[in-house]
Amino acid sequence: MGVSGLVVMKFPSLEKAHAWHDDPDYKSLAQHRLNSADANLVIVEGL
Repeated sequence: MGVSGLVVMKFPSLEKAHAWHDDPDYKSLAQHRLNSADANLVIVEGL
């Protein structure tokens, strides 16, 4: 059985969102998520 969900994260700026995504510490942790889940990442500016 698959599990579905939605995660919403808020950043103070688009630049901060990109900095989080490009951070080496996040990249190493994200590899575990990428290996175990199907996911889409969408960055939306101005909400």
